Amino acid sequence: MAPPAIPVARRCALDVLAEVLDTQRPLQESLDARLSGDAALSASSRDRALATNLVYGTLRHLGRLESILGRFLRKPGNVPPAGSRILLAAAYELLFLHRIPQYATLHWAVDAMKLRAGPQLAGLANAVLRKVAAIGPAHQDFATYRKGNGFAPAAAAYYSLPPWMVEMLLEEHGREDALLYMDAFVHEPPLGLRINQARPGHAAVFTSIASMHACLGAQAPWVMLQPDHDLDVAALVDKGMASRQSVASQAALQALRPEQWPTPVWDACAGHGGKTLWLVEAGVQPVWASDVHAGRLAGLRAEAVRLGLPQPPAFLASGTGPTPLRQAPRTILLDAPCTGLGVIARRPDIKWHRRPEDVQTMARVQRQLLEQSWALLPRGGRLAYITCTLTHAENAGQVERFLVNHADARELIRHTTPPASLAREFFFASLLGKC
Repeated sequence: MAPPAIPVARRCALDVLAEVLDTQRPLQESLDARLSGDAALSASSRDRALATNLVYGTLRHLGRLESILGRFLRKPGNVPPAGSRILLAAAYELLFLHRIPQYATLHWAVDAMKLRAGPQLAGLANAVLRKVAAIGPAHQDFATYRKGNGFAPAAAAYYSLPPWMVEMLLEEHGREDALLYMDAFVHEPPLGLRINQARPGHAAVFTSIASMHACLGAQAPWVMLQPDHDLDVAALVDKGMASRQSVASQAALQALRPEQWPTPVWDACAGHGGKTLWLVEAGVQPVWASDVHAGRLAGLRAEAVRLGLPQPPAFLASGTGPTPLRQAPRTILLDAPCTGLGVIARRPDIKWHRRPEDVQTMARVQRQLLEQSWALLPRGGRLAYITCTLTHAENAGQVERFLVNHADARELIRHTTPPASLAREFFFASLLGKC
């Protein structure tokens, strides 16, 4: 008799968790590959949604789940990685997905344990997960994690963050703001859309979406919707009327008043072109784009076609090295590589991939980018520096260091996403002028 198969959505989730946690593959990249490569998942939107929920939810709450499971495992280290992932995903399902019956979760988890970790651990899985289910709403009470622990360790478990990250947030932002950031990280962020200002009828579309009950905020060209909205986003995207883009990211760019930037503008770390195309849609011209990855630039070109926009000149180049530019830009946009700690709500894998030493590593890269860019700018030029992280060394500290070392630099605008922002994502932006 053949052993029972793991249900397709759970199998997908376990495979993605293995890649993300064991090999540090980016979450969305791994999930996309699994969803597109499995015929059973392609045929079932319900299973695709469950697999996505399980992966994102488990990683979002991983620290809390590990804390709870640790109470009922005598020697957690003795459970093989495959078994630990089963327990984590099943615990998330029991504590957060209340529409799924407890017996259904226990059934697939025990079967999965037999198949992937060994039949001898099936009884352990059944016993431990029953105890997890019995916790009920108490897992949502901070006091549950405070017993026998100091504030920081309790916060690391409750808000599901590495201890070093909790300590950094408390030290650099104070307890009140740190708690706001940490709380934002354990919730699904709202949907951010950028309405294409170059499309006819964009004003009516913006007004219609902004009037929806699910709209949390709107300031052309962006709108922010609750995660459980009923807007047909796919239709708007297919028509080139909208793009998915973080509202906090758009607000950071908007705060630097790009309509006043001297041109040409060079987006030196363009990635897939979200900010490049934001500028093009807004009528800023000319805009050039470069990145170190050819695949990202191909994506930028495809996006321009989808949006009905003129193709911005795009070329391979590193912001820290020689550039092929024949004409000097008058504004350089540095959407700088960073530790990404401001977008953990959308990318929960980041918090488990980052290490304390990454902060200084990224800060060194940013300094190189700033120096290289500044040398290219003429007098009267502008440098727009943007990150999606929360560390002082990469944000205010980086700018303040630069200003001390460059007598010809002035900070014209500084923007930070407020800690209580409904966007649940956090950006830093600074506009520097060369005098």
